[in-house]
Amino acid sequence: MKKTILKLRGGELPDVLKTIEVNNKIQVILQQKNKFKYIIIVEPNVFKGSVNHTFKKSVYDLKSGILLEEVYDTMVSFNTFYHLKRQIRNLVIEVKDNEVIYIERHFTFDYIKERLFNLDYKGMSNKNFGVLDIETYKTEELGKAYALGYVNLELREEIKTFYLTDYDFNLDSNKLVLECINSMLVPKYHNYIWYIHNLGKFDIIFIHKALEEYNTNNNCKYYILDSLFRNDKMLRFSVSIKISSKKYIKVTFVDSKNLLNASLEDLGIDFKVINTKGYFPHSFVTKDNLNYIGPIPIF
Repeated sequence: MKKTILKLRGGELPDVLKTIEVNNKIQVILQQKNKFKYIIIVEPNVFKGSVNHTFKKSVYDLKSGILLEEVYDTMVSFNTFYHLKRQIRNLVIEVKDNEVIYIERHFTFDYIKERLFNLDYKGMSNKNFGVLDIETYKTEELGKAYALGYVNLELREEIKTFYLTDYDFNLDSNKLVLECINSMLVPKYHNYIWYIHNLGKFDIIFIHKALEEYNTNNNCKYYILDSLFRNDKMLRFSVSIKISSKKYIKVTFVDSKNLLNASLEDLGIDFKVINTKGYFPHSFVTKDNLNYIGPIPIF
């Protein structure tokens, strides 16, 4: 049936065999290439109190009665030859004078959340781990971190995020990184492992710089730093603070790319993740538009 629908969308126009009106509903019977017959039932103003000329169009296989598609068409304006919004499942398309002028797709993630929460982690030897990511923008001199976020396995609904303009008016990236790391250096995260993809070649630059400069500027060793390398590749990076004469709090960052040597986009495809990593306009972000609200830039 899917193959036939594709032909209907991209092939020749079907022949209209009959049009009738029943109970304020218009029924149109069509036939494609003398073979496939289907019926479209058009219901006007399907929403209660609707005055915006919204039509529900249900397409059925005339032989089996199977519903093939449901479409909602809303006339935006009658001043042009053809201007409407069409919604097909989670896709919205706006058409004006037979040209597509706007497209948007709506996503819901409830199924993913339910699927994750139902997984059984009881057999794992160590459940004390999570993931962290850093986003940066370029300046004339170097890159600066403007957003960080992390989440751990057992509290997946509690995503911690840190945004530059929320923490420092002067846009000091070091302060933002310290805010994030300090929130992790608490008893409940002691001995946690945090995975960062491509840590050794990217994220560590911003983390290590903020921690080392704090120690240098304050003439102390508040943050105790320890790195493990192999063949010039960073395997892990540990940060500790002393909370008493004999007690420390320690967190460890591990480069997940050393374990799964592929991009996050490819890994999402390989592991059949429902919503894979998409595109983000990194070069669009500057210090002047960190709080930008508006249309998504063109690709």
